[in-house]
Amino acid sequence: MSKIIKLFVLLFLYCLQTFSQQKQGKLTYNVYLNVENFNKNLSKSKKSSKERIKTLLAKQGTKTYNLYFKNNESIFKEEKRLKVDNSRKKMDLVSIFAGKGKYYYNRKSNEILIEKEVIGEDFIVKSSPDYNWNLTQETKKIGNYNCYKATTTQIVITEKGEKKEKPIVAWYSPDLPISFGIKDFQGLPGATIFLNEQTIIYSLSEVKFNFLDEDNEVSKPTKGKEITQSELNEFLKKNMLKGF
Repeated sequence: MSKIIKLFVLLFLYCLQTFSQQKQGKLTYNVYLNVENFNKNLSKSKKSSKERIKTLLAKQGTKTYNLYFKNNESIFKEEKRLKVDNSRKKMDLVSIFAGKGKYYYNRKSNEILIEKEVIGEDFIVKSSPDYNWNLTQETKKIGNYNCYKATTTQIVITEKGEKKEKPIVAWYSPDLPISFGIKDFQGLPGATIFLNEQTIIYSLSEVKFNFLDEDNEVSKPTKGKEITQSELNEFLKKNMLKGF
């Protein structure tokens, strides 16, 4: 790690102490599909498929996700909206790729739990990702924040059951010393201002300190059976085989 990056890490820790009185709050993100990435992959598709996918992408909008934090814990989840007329309901690709579950993080114990519903059953998935962030010296101004680029890779399982590395790009800012990240992407020395997860993009839109929402309590999830990601994968395989 370069001297400049080390300096900003120390600055982040100092700012974290300065902001210690602001122990709770909410970060709001606009979440939308990475259309450019989809268009690149369309080049391999048949012409008829391209048109259908382009039509589907054109119907997708922007969703709102919130990161609630309090003391050493945080919750990241989609903001609830009023239900629309089901007869006109479209495929919601944003929620599919960003996830409909609730992500819980405890920075003291480094525990990550994901509360989600899978095939009608409730689960609490124990996650333990160890992202090796590469903190670069590349900078960019995003809104009012001076941001630094960080990259890592995420291991995903393909339809064939093979492991594949997916590149992740984040822009974080020591100007906003909040040590909680989006979903399970933790460990950056500052708030995540922008995150590119290849298929989906998260962009910070609002920050509220000392924010209290009784309907979104920051606490460890309890709804569902606790399992590991490997156990969930086995559960999905068994249920997929039942369908054939």
